[in-house]
Amino acid sequence: MNLVDNIHKVLLNEAQPPSQSFLGQLSVPFHQILLQVIYFRAHCRFWLVDATLPLGIDALRLTFDSARTQLDLDLERDMELLFAVFDQCTRPDINVSSVTWLTRCQDPDVIKSSLESLTRQM
Repeated sequence: MNLVDNIHKVLLNEAQPPSQSFLGQLSVPFHQILLQVIYFRAHCRFWLVDATLPLGIDALRLTFDSARTQLDLDLERDMELLFAVFDQCTRPDINVSSVTWLTRCQDPDVIKSSLESLTRQM
């Protein structure tokens, strides 16, 4: 079993979903390490990007919502990692069609949430 296969299984794990780590619902959060590994390995497989992008977009929304109400270094670090992963996963040489991720960003109002977070921090 290789690293990419294991990452894919972690992303789809129902017993300990990464979303719970982002929400702080796990005693040992693992999302920052997972995001770092994904960032460096996202270019390897398209299906890894397909599994990572929805998680990243949903996590961005949660992070933006949290950032509107509190200032926290962990949130800032999460945002940096999420932006890096998002950037890696939406590169034109990896993700040919922008329709998928643009649609996904519009569904949970990620763009609106990011702008609201930005305006409240200023």
